[in-house]
Amino acid sequence: MASLFPQFGNVFGAPSTAGRNELVSFNAGKMSVKASANGKFLVTPQLEKGKVCLSRGDDQLLHFQWMDRQTGASPEDFIIFPDDAHFAKVDTGRVDDRVYILQYKNSSRRFFFWMQNKDASRDEELVKKVNDCMNNAQAATSSEGGRGSGNNVQLDHNAIMQMLGAMGAGEQGRGGAGGSGQAVQMSELQNILQNMGLPAGAQSAASSPATSAVS
Repeated sequence: MASLFPQFGNVFGAPSTAGRNELVSFNAGKMSVKASANGKFLVTPQLEKGKVCLSRGDDQLLHFQWMDRQTGASPEDFIIFPDDAHFAKVDTGRVDDRVYILQYKNSSRRFFFWMQNKDASRDEELVKKVNDCMNNAQAATSSEGGRGSGNNVQLDHNAIMQMLGAMGAGEQGRGGAGGSGQAVQMSELQNILQNMGLPAGAQSAASSPATSAVS
């Protein structure tokens, strides 16, 4: 489904990374998650060679993206607003595990990743950079290094929702055969944004962690 708002990226799929300014990136794989009876989550590493990348594009939104390093596909691309989410290490009960979680603060949305760089010495530094970029607009802006002001207007959650409401009202006023389908798309887009809190060279890879039960 094509994006209704090109300046916001394609929230229904993996948008193009063209024109984005990369702020932080590191090799990491995804983990599948299954709820267990004791209230914990059973997380299992997926073996694809992946990369986590935080970037800011011409839409001025911060994207937390997971990419497949072999295919170049980007099935996970999340828009992050300030103070929406936190990135942290997960205690699996095994010292050598390097499992991390992207946790939305005001919802149950969570995504698990495992570090794939063999060298763990920069893990803490990378986690700090990720959290600084997600929750400190000034730090994220300074990381971009000298981008001109141009159209660099920060769009917050309220501004986006106001624009969505205005467009929804316009569609209702027009009516017609296409009105119903467009209204459904508007509703889906609003729900997605609200739920979100408004997803090269080869390196030595770390061994994948075992399946773990985490809180």
